[in-house]
Amino acid sequence: PDPSADPKAAGRNGFTEPTVCFMADGSAICLMRTTDGAGPGPMYLSRSTDNGKTWTRPTVFDDLGVWPQMVRLKNGVTLAAYGRPGLYVRATSDPAGLRWGQRVTVVPPGAIQPETCSYPALVPLGDARTLLAYSAFTLRNAAGKTCQGICVREVRARADCDGDRDGKTTDDRTRGPLRASADDQGVGGASRGRQPRSTVRARIASAVE
Repeated sequence: PDPSADPKAAGRNGFTEPTVCFMADGSAICLMRTTDGAGPGPMYLSRSTDNGKTWTRPTVFDDLGVWPQMVRLKNGVTLAAYGRPGLYVRATSDPAGLRWGQRVTVVPPGAIQPETCSYPALVPLGDARTLLAYSAFTLRNAAGKTCQGICVREVRARADCDGDRDGKTTDDRTRGPLRASADDQGVGGASRGRQPRSTVRARIASAVE
């Protein structure tokens, strides 16, 4: 772990929960957790261009994250899901997987694990769609009582190649503005609003009940 990114790096347990995704350019990227008993730590990314024989020195992917999951869709977009606290989806249309848009919030951050354990799963549905599944600890059953269960949402993602009409920074691989939007209605339809811009347009559909 990088002490310049994490003041607790020296006492961390190292890199854990690695997940690997093979990218369009033939490389492989690996996301790794460092969160441990000392508290939330950064998530790191490492890359291999020789089929996993050697890897680059890990660099910070985000300032938090456990149990990262990735899926590469047929439309060229790669998604990553992770969290704690909260739960997030992040997307890229970079064939090398080195440049990612800002994270889109699915479960807002707060105290660790009051709403979810932040362990996601991604299952592709088609060229531009995937299911996102994760634990939910504050659902309501038919009697109106709080219960635990699994929440499933559909994530749609597409590369935005409409041109840099709003003057924002342009990704020179997709020639589109760096933007993302999310329409996350959540369990029960409570809107969580729009999220920051990123390399692709990612839309979180309402929960499947």
